[in-house]
Amino acid sequence: MDVWDDAKYPCLTDEKDAIRIWVKEIKRPYLGICLGHQLLAEALGGKCGLQSPPEIGILEIELTKYGIADPIFKDVRKNQFCLQWHSVQVEEVPENAVILASSSVCRVQAMRVGNLAWSMQYHVEVEQDTVENWSKIPEYYSTLKKYLGDESLEILRQRALELMPDFNYNCKKIFENFYYTVKYNS
Repeated sequence: MDVWDDAKYPCLTDEKDAIRIWVKEIKRPYLGICLGHQLLAEALGGKCGLQSPPEIGILEIELTKYGIADPIFKDVRKNQFCLQWHSVQVEEVPENAVILASSSVCRVQAMRVGNLAWSMQYHVEVEQDTVENWSKIPEYYSTLKKYLGDESLEILRQRALELMPDFNYNCKKIFENFYYTVKYNS
């Protein structure tokens, strides 16, 4: 589903309303990944649009100067390889948002809105079988082949396995940092 598919998936309207209330009104912590990143942007007044070209594969992101200084990225390298599989991007960030990471084709890879809401377009929650599981979704697999070719699945699997220690490290650090940041700031 895409962030604007409210007519097809009415739960998206409820989700955006819940995020807006959670983050803006009752000021509770939020961490969104991929669709959760896009939902945060739209819920708080930002705008999403098509990502052209789509980001599919293992691609590099870079922390901005704000990302380097942000507590959620403490002890995470400035440049990191991440699993991407999206064709939507945040085009306009919400009010009070700071861009924390970018890539060469997607300006808003990570952002913080206010002091308790973070989100990332890329996937940090990668496990050994993530690529395999996602490749079983017909739409994902056809998009992978369309943009990266017939042999892309095996190449992506191998690259993900090679980078799994880095993926796991980054995920652990980001989730720990999120936990400790919100624990002591909320």
